[in-house]
Amino acid sequence: WLVQKETSREYMALKIQRSKDTHTESAVDELEMLTEIRKH
Repeated sequence: WLVQKETSREYMALKIQRSKDTHTESAVDELEMLTEIRKH
């Protein structure tokens, strides 16, 4: 989903993840990977 932050009007992506433990672990891994990519 494309969302816009109300305070800064910045656009960002929103991903909704299932709450099952295996999905949560995958989501955390994905977040860590994307955080590293964003640094470069």
